[in-house]
Amino acid sequence: MNITKSEAIVMLAMHIGNADGDFSIEEIDDAITKTPALKEAMREAESTDWLTKYRMKELNADTALKALEHLSSDDRTDAMAICWGIVLADGNVSDAERKQMEKWTAALGLKIDDVKEKYKQLSS
Repeated sequence: MNITKSEAIVMLAMHIGNADGDFSIEEIDDAITKTPALKEAMREAESTDWLTKYRMKELNADTALKALEHLSSDDRTDAMAICWGIVLADGNVSDAERKQMEKWTAALGLKIDDVKEKYKQLSS
């Protein structure tokens, strides 16, 4: 399965947005506004067949994470920083969101502090 970076980011963003049980339209809008890189990833993913891959169960959080494993450390950090923006969008970091981000960053060989710092850069 060939999954693009943008498809992986959008899939993980959707997954982390739902980690606390609620991914409201307001939360999505806030995340897009504060993180232009998310908006760009969404635009790029729309030009692919990512939704078909998702519906056919070829694209999920696990396959997205595996796709990111093959990218550079900078690209992996960027992707996780975008997801961190989703976590922060509602102003409350739930235990489920925090644990998911810790799991993903560890799986990608990243440090959560580096991801948080990258998010600050992406959102400024």
